Amino acid sequence: MTAQLTIRSPQRPARPLPSVHGHPRLLAGALAATALAIAAASLLGPLGLDLIRYRTSHTTLNQLLGSDAAALVVVAPLALAAALLALRRHPVAPLLATGIGGYALYTYAQVIIGQEYLRLPGNVERFFPLLLTVFLLAEALVVLGWRAMPTAALYRPLIHRREHG
Repeated sequence: MTAQLTIRSPQRPARPLPSVHGHPRLLAGALAATALAIAAASLLGPLGLDLIRYRTSHTTLNQLLGSDAAALVVVAPLALAAALLALRRHPVAPLLATGIGGYALYTYAQVIIGQEYLRLPGNVERFFPLLLTVFLLAEALVVLGWRAMPTAALYRPLIHRREHG
């Protein structure tokens, strides 16, 4: 039997929080969409077709190349695998979704905000809709992954420490 968190309010009676485990297609769809958007952004950049020209220093460009390589080789395939796991209601899917979302939030916030738009040549602003889409999908993954996480997985380390500490 799994424990459920409840929301208590003075105006309303307690009600259980909705479980995204009941909506695995939503989590799977968000994971698949994020994987495709991340792969597209990486392939359009300097590592792939070189259509996105970042307005940044050579040092930061090298970091972006490494980030694109990691996105293509690790993050996008992992997001697709997590989407399949979500459809199968595997308990690790929400954990993977939260991690992938956190990675993408951090990375694409830097890609969007960290450009030197007024100082260096480039065209990254033309791809802002794609980069913003990745960022928004990443936020959705964090929220959906967190809400779908089994409650016991969140508190198990605390319980373990109290019993053995």
